[in-house]
Amino acid sequence: MKKVVKIIGIIIGIIVVLGIVFFTIDYNRVKNNELPLFCIQIDEANDGGTRIYLGLGYKVIDFNTISGYDDIKIGTWFMDYEDFNEKIKIYDEEYNKTQYLENKNINSIEISENGLSSVSPARNYMLNKDEMYILANLINNLTFSDPNETCDGISNYIIKYNNEDITYGIEVYDDVIHIVKAGGGEAVLSNEQSEMVKNIINKV
Repeated sequence: MKKVVKIIGIIIGIIVVLGIVFFTIDYNRVKNNELPLFCIQIDEANDGGTRIYLGLGYKVIDFNTISGYDDIKIGTWFMDYEDFNEKIKIYDEEYNKTQYLENKNINSIEISENGLSSVSPARNYMLNKDEMYILANLINNLTFSDPNETCDGISNYIIKYNNEDITYGIEVYDDVIHIVKAGGGEAVLSNEQSEMVKNIINKV
């Protein structure tokens, strides 16, 4: 009986030592952004190419999502793909913004003053990607009135897509903002939409 216990103890000891050695080697490899040596692949996530590996007492996740999250993580067997959802979400949001702008063929959006009341040259502002996405998505979802029903206001700001001709105008009336489409038709923004646009035009 004692001999059996001793043999079991030796086997467990060998497994523990090997686990430590394997983990140390794979840990250093992962930190150098290299795949583990002493693991077997047990799963593949449906996200573009992420692979999950299992080692002797540890797990490795090689992230390679379609949105661009590319990293290797090592942890215990209890480490899950979902533990990194917040980080993946950031990449997904950036990817979705980029895809949206590409699908709409939007390379740049510039907002400038109309120049009618400025003594100095009209100021302008080139939107960053986040602002481009916000404004383009907002405008894309607006319902514009019939051109014959458009009031004769003067746009305070001009919106240009891709450095082309004037596409939209922004009319500011105290707390209310109208977006005017070139060629006629306008949309009255809600308070929330107005705040989104104000945050952008305040940078002009």
